[in-house]
Amino acid sequence: MTAATSPPGKVLLIAMPFYSVKRPAPGISTLKAILAREGIRCDIRYLNLRFAALAGIDTYEKICDYLGDDGDTLIGEWCFARALFGRLLPDRDDGLLDSERFRNEPEYSAERLRAVRELAVPFLDACLDDIPWQEYRIIAFTSVFEQNLASLALARRIKERHPGVAIVFGGANCDGAMGVELHRQFPWVDYVCSGEADLSFPALVRSIFAGAEVGEIPGIVWRDGDRSVASGPPQLVEDLDTLPPPDYDDWFAQLRQWRLPTLANLGGGLPMESSRGCWWGEKSKCTFCGLNAETIHYRRKSPGRVAAELRDLYGQHMKPHGIGQVTMVDSIFSMDYFEGLLPKLREMALPVGIFYETKANLSREQVRELRRAGVLWIQPGIESLSTPVLKLMRKGVTALRNIQLLRDCAEFGVHPIWNFLTGFPGEREEDYQRMMALMERVSHLPPPSGFSRFCLQRFSPYFDEAERHGILNVRPKPFYRHLYPVDDGALANIAYFFDFDYRPDVAPPDLDKPFSAAVTRWQEVHAAGAFLTAEALGRDTLRLIDGRPGATHRRVTLAGPQRELYGACSVIRPIADLVGLMRERFPGVAIRERDVREFLEDMVNLGLMAREEERYLSLAVPRQTLPPP
Repeated sequence: MTAATSPPGKVLLIAMPFYSVKRPAPGISTLKAILAREGIRCDIRYLNLRFAALAGIDTYEKICDYLGDDGDTLIGEWCFARALFGRLLPDRDDGLLDSERFRNEPEYSAERLRAVRELAVPFLDACLDDIPWQEYRIIAFTSVFEQNLASLALARRIKERHPGVAIVFGGANCDGAMGVELHRQFPWVDYVCSGEADLSFPALVRSIFAGAEVGEIPGIVWRDGDRSVASGPPQLVEDLDTLPPPDYDDWFAQLRQWRLPTLANLGGGLPMESSRGCWWGEKSKCTFCGLNAETIHYRRKSPGRVAAELRDLYGQHMKPHGIGQVTMVDSIFSMDYFEGLLPKLREMALPVGIFYETKANLSREQVRELRRAGVLWIQPGIESLSTPVLKLMRKGVTALRNIQLLRDCAEFGVHPIWNFLTGFPGEREEDYQRMMALMERVSHLPPPSGFSRFCLQRFSPYFDEAERHGILNVRPKPFYRHLYPVDDGALANIAYFFDFDYRPDVAPPDLDKPFSAAVTRWQEVHAAGAFLTAEALGRDTLRLIDGRPGATHRRVTLAGPQRELYGACSVIRPIADLVGLMRERFPGVAIRERDVREFLEDMVNLGLMAREEERYLSLAVPRQTLPPP
């Protein structure tokens, strides 16, 4: 090809279904900003918006709600599987859509899902005809969870019509063995960026434009004849402050183009990144967690950079579009942000609610500071209210600490988003009997969204060290057979979700039905207004008002040493500390350990306190000083 007929040096980044329409994609938006800084022209096409407008936003988002849920219902992938593989797939669905979840909601019925699947080919054909592909030298797809097959189907059509274009894939579906196998199985994919691509993708773009070799770029899978060759792990960005803010202009423009509701009306939050990796995972990765793949190394932006980026995001996009929420996409909150970032956010006082993923071992004061800084929602990774089960997960926290966090959130108006995970090798029946009894006592605290058995995910310690944990016969989830017509070895490399068997000595008890009933009752009782509050009556008296079902004492008044003891247990206290504290505060009173213990046990028996071994926590929530989010 002569220089005069060569495609121009321009890049197109694509987000396919099924990525939620409620937020732009921060990864490709950051890549566009990086390329722009280097003088490389780049566009983003949010074709997920186009398909949502075609399929109906309610049904589309209902499918997105189940993205990566447990690997049993990869319906988003199923919708595009036949558009890619046709007759190579089984002719029948074999009851895939017979689950109750497909019968209870009109937007997610089997009939509606089949209708969505019928839209796939017309949608792909329209995209192929309408978009000026010839303007681009490189077309790159981001693939996370259920974007793989839609992306592959469109990429193949583009390659057939425009063979000179370079097709690149990246995103979480391309990490490790998944990226190599994707490249091996689908020859129209020229390159795969495995892992973080902030450095590898721009280097790949420059090499393609220059006609240079790409094999020396870390984090690239490329083709050497018929072989797929991986150049090893990518180079990571150590100083996140060097990254430009993401460019969301394309997303807002295309939201208007396809006449979809505004983000404010959709109920989503604008995504923002302040850190990468997981500092807890570097120490002791949770046994079930497959996130962060091979890039668990923790890095964070400086507090000043985060505050400045949030201020600019608010002025550029949030205020003009009436958006009131920022969703931090971090895996975990940096603990030094309590001193470095939160005071800056409090000082800026933007009318914005912030969501963060955190660890559960937050102190009462830290929860208060989060709320004062505008962090209204947290996902603290509670997962269980059993210390033995939490140890199996390597959570580094106790059940009592999780309960304290729930109580602190209720007090300060922070909404915790959490759910139970069950099914861990080594669980015992008594662990769940204790949790079900405990749920009755904490029905006034924020309940879980539900519960599910943990799913075996690639990159998790349970996957990497399966036999050590009593996990046997690991195999891809059955649903993958209806998505990829490839051999067993290739399917095992492509899959992210897996089935397995338990070694008999570590098999957990089958208590799903009673546990599910206990969770549902907690949700219902809380929604009906259950409460347990503490109200100060002067300096020396405390009144506890119990509005939980089954309460034997609706009002309990505590005075003197008893009031001090109950108030001191607003944070978890061992009994030895409590005895010493009471002797210090009441020097003229004979404080005996036996009397302290008797009072504490009375409070536990009334459900007004919780105990774990020799440590106690008051369960009553003080009258709120801050409104809930």
